Amino acid sequence: AHGAGGVGEDEFWVMGGYDRYTTVGGVVPNDLYCRDAMALGLWSGKWREIGDMWVEGERRRLGPVAVISAEDGKVTDVFMLDGDDIFRYDFASNGWSKEATLRRKIPETELCGFVSLNGL
Repeated sequence: AHGAGGVGEDEFWVMGGYDRYTTVGGVVPNDLYCRDAMALGLWSGKWREIGDMWVEGERRRLGPVAVISAEDGKVTDVFMLDGDDIFRYDFASNGWSKEATLRRKIPETELCGFVSLNGL
């Protein structure tokens, strides 16, 4: 959302949110979710709480999200793992596009996520 944060900063909104969890390398664990929404400031890199977006029982479990930042700190790419598929967020169209599919299907009983490799 352009300028939705009240300070003219572009934001990336996550519906379902991840509470106030601190990420490691920009990766959010896949077992944390709640019914509110959070907004990531694309320049500040800070999360802002939006509030409840739906009632209890309507929430959907979201996959892990990885955020890639440029040297100046601006978020350049956002990826999400949904099952065996990796999606890239397209800022221009405000939607997700399928980037890749994992070579090995991950059983639902196993956890899978992103790992930060020296900022790459």
